[in-house]
Amino acid sequence: MKLRRIVPSMIALLLACSLPVSAFAAEYDLAEGSVTVIATESGQTVTHGSNAAVPDDAPVIVQSNSETPTANTVTVKAEENATANVTLDGVNINTGEYGNAAVQTTGAGNVTIELDGENTVQSGEDYAGVDKDNTGALVITNTDEVTEEDPGSLTATGGQWGAGIGGGKS
Repeated sequence: MKLRRIVPSMIALLLACSLPVSAFAAEYDLAEGSVTVIATESGQTVTHGSNAAVPDDAPVIVQSNSETPTANTVTVKAEENATANVTLDGVNINTGEYGNAAVQTTGAGNVTIELDGENTVQSGEDYAGVDKDNTGALVITNTDEVTEEDPGSLTATGGQWGAGIGGGKS
């Protein structure tokens, strides 16, 4: 009789273990440090400030107190045959007149940037606001419904000799 009670529990456990696991999308606050995302064929990792890299297939980059620009940056590297996925949600980056790129993409793979909230990026001299230095595709999108609370917008300004989105001085 006890076996009858165990069998349904074991079946439920087996079913739960076989369900697909969703990728965890954590928030990374630019007010606490720059963010680097690296995508490879085997997955994606995020390094935030001086913290160790952690796996995250859908990082959301936010900024507390976004009324004040931060000089912290976002770097997204997609290796060949990989696609990096990042969400910008209400960031305000200004690296200063002679600073680096506010957002920079590198590598031979593709980069997709999802926009949530109002985002503003301003790079320093010779850099684009969103500096595309990867050889794959760069897709900037807003797949959510545009609302007053979530306009999903991006204002990108390059420094001297830099585009808003694209390249800088060669």
